[in-house]
This record gives sequence, structure tokens and C-alpha cells, in this order.
Amino acid sequence: MTGIRLLLGDGAGTVLWDATIPPGPGWRGNDAHSVFKYRGEDGDPSGIRKLKLKVLAGGAIKLLVKMRDGTVYAPQTMPVTFTFVGTPPLASTGYCTTSTFATGGEEDETHCTSLNSGDRLICR
Repeated sequence: MTGIRLLLGDGAGTVLWDATIPPGPGWRGNDAHSVFKYRGEDGDPSGIRKLKLKVLAGGAIKLLVKMRDGTVYAPQTMPVTFTFVGTPPLASTGYCTTSTFATGGEEDETHCTSLNSGDRLICR
């Protein structure tokens, strides 16, 4: 893996979280280059402990990030915007996408839910 950058913002354009994971130690991937895993260590400035990136059919990605001791600010306005950049800062591999999530019920196609008094943010 050649590193990634993850950005989370709110509807007012405020950056809620910005993390870059460089290439190198902590990364591993499968032989098909369709699943990549990262394991962070104590003191990792991003707060990321585990990350799993799966490349789906058609180039879509599924991303799971688990953090501890990182800082993610609560969104003040909606929608929440998530940006993924592969091979930062220029996305030279072509992996770069932005997704927008509203708050809403399960009937919404994309939404974010805050759990545990704001300790967890799940966006689908």
C-alpha cells in the first residue's frame, strides 16, 4: 500500500478529522491487491489502531476504521462529507473519492449515525 489520507468534514466545510497513513510498516495486503489492512501502534498521531480497505467490483471501496485516542470533532451541520485519497497527496493511483452522508433513518440510502454519546460515528 502506498499510503492513504482520510478527511471528514461537515456541511459548513469544517474539517472534523484529517489523517494520513504513510506507506511502510503496519500495512499488509492480499495477493490480489483487493484487501489492505493497517495496524497502528500506540502513539500513532492519527489515533488509528485498525484499518481495513476492501476494493469491490467496479472500483468501489469499503472502509472500516477503528481509532483510539484520536480527535474527531462532532459535526455542527449536515451533511457529513468523507474524502478518501489513495497515494496522497496527488492520488496518482486514481483512488480518490468523496461521499456525502446525511443524518436520517435506515430508509435513507446513505446516512450517519452517532452512537455511545458521540463516541462512535457509523456512516453507510
